[in-house]
Amino acid sequence: MEYKTNKVKQKIQQEDFFLYKLVWRTAIFFFLYLALMFFFYACGNFQNFLDSTQRFILLICVIASIQTGVFSVAGFILTIIQLFFKRKLYIWIRLAIYLLFSIFSVVMFVVLRVIGILSSGINA
Repeated sequence: MEYKTNKVKQKIQQEDFFLYKLVWRTAIFFFLYLALMFFFYACGNFQNFLDSTQRFILLICVIASIQTGVFSVAGFILTIIQLFFKRKLYIWIRLAIYLLFSIFSVVMFVVLRVIGILSSGINA
């Protein structure tokens, strides 16, 4: 009987938490979505998209950068908690990736908001 309980304990220690996996995949999804939408915005500048379309893509990019930031910070906190249970190399790598995602999302948010403010013009 003790053999099965030790095996179950080992399996629990080897697997990641469901929330940890979910946040990891969601952060990667929003990061890639943000990169793709920014690519569409950049291509739209050269292909003469309408102004309304460009502003809509810009708004989607801002929302995606906020979501990337939220999920990367949540993942960063979960990774620090996970670090107390396991001290593996891949956890340190994910911690660095979450940090890069959050820095990228903050930088993109600031850049996109500046572009949005400059593109709307000055209403005197």
